[in-house]
Amino acid sequence: MCARWGGEEFVIAAPQTDLTGATALAEKLRETLSSSPFTAGETLTVSIGVTERISGEPLEQMMARVDKALYLAKANGRDRVEAISGD
Repeated sequence: MCARWGGEEFVIAAPQTDLTGATALAEKLRETLSSSPFTAGETLTVSIGVTERISGEPLEQMMARVDKALYLAKANGRDRVEAISGD
């Protein structure tokens, strides 16, 4: 499931997917977007934060963690995937 989460942010929920699988999915999306020309040879880059939800965890806590991962991806050079475990 994909949904817009604010101005330029989107959330992809992948139920039954662990952190490793979600990180692989995010990297595949990043690579696909980066290698697809959009206009006159320009490319799109994307920074992605990934985490997993801990059973019973409040949604706000999980979203704070994934937001931290997103900002880490941006701080580490953009056009990359950063994952933070829910442990």
